[in-house]
Amino acid sequence: MAALSTKTTSSNSCKPPKAARCPTAPVLITSTISRVAFNEAGEVMQETHYYPFGLRLKGGAWQQSGASRNKYLYNGKELEGEDLGLNWFDYGARRYDPQLGKWHSVDPVDEFWSPFAYVGNNPIIRIDPDGSMSGPGDSFMGSAFELNLQIALNAIQKFGEHALDAWTFKPVREPVVDAATANLPDRVYIGINVAKTYGVGQSHGLQANWLLKGSDRSLMPYMVYTPELNAGVDGGLSMDFGVGYFNGDDANILANSMLGYSESISGSAFGLGAGLNFDVRKPGLLNNNNRIWTNFEISVDGGGYSGTAGAGHSTPVFPSQFQNNEDN
Repeated sequence: MAALSTKTTSSNSCKPPKAARCPTAPVLITSTISRVAFNEAGEVMQETHYYPFGLRLKGGAWQQSGASRNKYLYNGKELEGEDLGLNWFDYGARRYDPQLGKWHSVDPVDEFWSPFAYVGNNPIIRIDPDGSMSGPGDSFMGSAFELNLQIALNAIQKFGEHALDAWTFKPVREPVVDAATANLPDRVYIGINVAKTYGVGQSHGLQANWLLKGSDRSLMPYMVYTPELNAGVDGGLSMDFGVGYFNGDDANILANSMLGYSESISGSAFGLGAGLNFDVRKPGLLNNNNRIWTNFEISVDGGGYSGTAGAGHSTPVFPSQFQNNEDN
């Protein structure tokens, strides 16, 4: 169950005042902040309260005299080694220590920067049901964007590939630069970005890019997806509008130059933001000689303050767009 959730879970629908019709199994109202167990009469038999990482609050545990002990506590996981002072939770794939906020064994899928980090150090909006891989919690609406974005990307890609088969992607080949575009940026784009960064976190961006110069100019946008690892503070959904300038001769501007590594820095206040990002040949800490594109953008979000710096890797949403360009 996600942190801060007030959702009620049990094997039946009974809870006071329906307790008179309930079977003998206790009903549990659970969250990762508190867990309360009732008996069939609706009486509280056990109550436990936690910090977000699962460490029990001092004086925050109570049990009815004579009641059988319930050991399925934080996130519904079994508490182990309490008599030895270990107080680990058994998640199945791994054991978790709430005193450290860390796993005692390495991540089987190498999901985060540390193989021992519990839900990426973000238990407020993420859960790990079995110790093998984390996911968005069900009580924090913002975290659902990550899952929904992936579902949307899969649907867009499937639909878009069929559309591209019907309408062959035909870039404008000549001329490379003309009077109408000579004074314009080399690239313009719009995009959406979903970020969850509190210290260290992630963002996911989807961009529609139009090349205004070069042999791969096209009326149809090049769709690019960019996940990033960020440091700073940012959260929620934003809309981005940007322009880009190619670091080289206009004749060498190709769609594939928008793919690969990227580095960025951005900030916002009161719903408006600005950012600077670079498409680079390889990770290079903003080395000027390493840059392919220099991009400036403004963003609109839900308000508040944010500031992040990060690095990502851009990939095509529709690979056939870029494959066709290589063939032509």
